[in-house]
Amino acid sequence: MIGSRIKKIREQKHYSQEYMAEQLKITQAAYSRIESDQIQINVERLREISKLLDVNEGDLISGDTNVFNFHNNQITNAYAVYQTNLELLEKTIELLKSENDYLKQSNDRLLSLLEQKK
Repeated sequence: MIGSRIKKIREQKHYSQEYMAEQLKITQAAYSRIESDQIQINVERLREISKLLDVNEGDLISGDTNVFNFHNNQITNAYAVYQTNLELLEKTIELLKSENDYLKQSNDRLLSLLEQKK
């Protein structure tokens, strides 16, 4: 059961069995046996796998494989905020450029008036 949960999260993250095995310093065949529940994993191996998949150990045990979807939603929301902030910053830059141009023109007019008064 834990193996199928690990597999589901691994696939959601687009990690290969080879990648996982390499990170865990085991063979791909040994890793495959973990995902197919042919071998039981110890607590330390569970910690290593949960760290690699960036999920809580309890989520692997309890079967909460919606963790990735939660993180994905957080990323989507953060990206939307980023896009909004980017648009606001671009508008602010345009307004500041416009204000800068106006101030330059006003400054030029004032300098011109001062020159005429001399």
